[in-house]
Amino acid sequence: MTAADDGRQPRRVMLALVALAVDLPVPTTVAFGGTEHDIFCLGFERVADGVAWAAYLGKPATPYVKGELRYLGHRSVTRWHGWLVQLDAAEPVERDGELDPDTIEGLRGIAGPAADEALP
Repeated sequence: MTAADDGRQPRRVMLALVALAVDLPVPTTVAFGGTEHDIFCLGFERVADGVAWAAYLGKPATPYVKGELRYLGHRSVTRWHGWLVQLDAAEPVERDGELDPDTIEGLRGIAGPAADEALP
């Protein structure tokens, strides 16, 4: 098997490389962009798993929270064996617990008017 004219390794080779990455989390989904695209997508149930792959590929990701979900910091990571690797992961945010009413009022007092914009 040889690399495509554009430098991409064959899909079969890419799947073998993922399977051989025994020190990394196993993706829950693997997909390739269409024949005209050079996108290799790895999906994960846990953001930490995607972060591990991003670090391995040399582009550490910074997760972020939006709404009730935590997302992997960025999707398009880097080129790996000729493919543009896209990592995807999202998971529900686990809350430590609810604040008691006195603490909420104290924090609202500290935050002032900005608390009305940030909180319901």
